[in-house]
Amino acid sequence: MSFRSLFSMFTVLVISVALLLGLAVTPTMAGSSSVTKGVEQLPQIDAEAGKVAEKSAPMGLEEVEARNEGGLNEIQGSADANKMHKADTSKPGPAIAKKIDKALEKVTK
Repeated sequence: MSFRSLFSMFTVLVISVALLLGLAVTPTMAGSSSVTKGVEQLPQIDAEAGKVAEKSAPMGLEEVEARNEGGLNEIQGSADANKMHKADTSKPGPAIAKKIDKALEKVTK
């Protein structure tokens, strides 16, 4: 092995380690993101779930529909319903079969 190839391998190793260390530190900086705003609703959802779990008999359809009140389910209500993925508002992507065909074409070329 020549010095140049050994030096380039060492450089790639150092850059890889630096990249991995940088990626390991990044999640700790995400604590101030807007994702944490949903935590405010968790105690209320947890309390409602506890009430349902304490019942000895399962809820009937009428009780579930009454508790739901047009929300996502009887526990969550409509919490963050506007942030959820909805098929009618999203763009359809290519079918998985087409993705597989394209990947196989790239591999076989």
